[in-house]
Amino acid sequence: MMMVGGAAMAANLAKEVTKLSELGDKVMSTCLQGDGKNTLKLAAQNMKNPAFLMKSFTANGADTVVAMSDAMTAWHKQEAQQFGGYIGTALRDMLLNSDGAQLPEGMPSKATMANVTGGFLKGFFGPGMTATI
Repeated sequence: MMMVGGAAMAANLAKEVTKLSELGDKVMSTCLQGDGKNTLKLAAQNMKNPAFLMKSFTANGADTVVAMSDAMTAWHKQEAQQFGGYIGTALRDMLLNSDGAQLPEGMPSKATMANVTGGFLKGFFGPGMTATI
């Protein structure tokens, strides 16, 4: 029964992250190069696939739950960089951790990270949320 609850939670997360990815499409068209764009498109495709999510949750669920717990702790401590890192790790584990995934190499510039992070926070937490980056 726990697996059904986990799958439903993953499906709900996928729905919300899909909305975020639509906002991300607008941002990435000017901020990311081809490999980053392809990675986000793959993540969006994977989050719409219940079979992929179930397989990924079965394989990576424990690690994802730990990363999300760490993210919440960082959020409550107002440690934005750590929060973003843990969220990124959780999403990467759930949406990109497969045999055929090709992940972008290298770190983007600080300006790009600030823009992407600001867009993520605005899209994820909705109207009225502010953050200083």
